[in-house]
This record gives sequence, C-alpha cells and structure tokens, in this order.
Amino acid sequence: MSGEISPTGKPSGPGSSPELRASHADRDRAVDVLRVAAGDGRLTAAELDERLEAALSARTVRELTALTADLPPVSASTGAAVAEVKDVLRIDQRFSAVKRVGPPVPPHLSAGRRGRTSSSP
Repeated sequence: MSGEISPTGKPSGPGSSPELRASHADRDRAVDVLRVAAGDGRLTAAELDERLEAALSARTVRELTALTADLPPVSASTGAAVAEVKDVLRIDQRFSAVKRVGPPVPPHLSAGRRGRTSSSP
C-alpha cells in the first residue's frame, strides 16, 4: 500500500495504520470522491450505489481506500477532480485607439448607469 493516498488525504505507508477505524469525516470524503467520479462518468449508477453502500458501512480506512483506489483524487477546497493546468490563455490588447478612463466598473454596477444623463439625479 506504499505510496497510496487514503480517503483522509494522507499518504498510507509503513507509518500509517490502514486498520485504523474510519470516522464519519473519512466516510464523507470517500462519498464525495465517489459522487464526483459518478458525475464525471467514471462510475455507472449501479457502481455508485454499490460503492456508496460499502463506503457508508465501512469500518476501516483500508475498506474506504479500496473503494476509491481506481478513481482520481478530489480537491478538498472545490470538490472537483484535481486537474493539471495545460494551457494558459493570455489576452493582450494592442494597436487600439480605445482608452479606459478611471477604474473599472463591475457589470452589475454599470448597468444602472446606462441611459442616465448628466442632468439626471
């Protein structure tokens, strides 16, 4: 099991105990991984049901790790599968006569300014 990541997000290896009892938080993280995988089309509805039932009744971290071993890890902050940034798009404006004056105004604020004239209150 060396080098694997447990549903708790910690590496499982010689220093960790896979026979450690799973907590509610461990089960919840495993369920999140399964739901994201199903949403991405990596699991069928039947596989999701089967794995969810096993995750919710799992007693040890090893049981939870086995349920998510063939799935990509999920980011804790966003709840989405962790992906690498492959391309960066940079938009550079050149050779334009348009000049911005003043600070940028968010769209939701600029909509209220349309149609107003300087004589309007």
